[in-house]
Amino acid sequence: MYLEPIFASDDIKKKMPLEHKKFEGVDRTFRNIMETFNKEPHLWDGIDSDKMKNDFEFTNKYFYNK
Repeated sequence: MYLEPIFASDDIKKKMPLEHKKFEGVDRTFRNIMETFNKEPHLWDGIDSDKMKNDFEFTNKYFYNK
């Protein structure tokens, strides 16, 4: 489930400011990691898990190839 539309709403920002702030931090960190993986493909060599590689690859395509 993608949570950005929920936490981006003004209503949630007002009613749940702490949770909104936490989500923004996690989302920013995640996007920075995905951007790094997208720019530096050699980082893939350090990942032993095929599932994790597939998850990162899918996420990169979702965020950066819209």
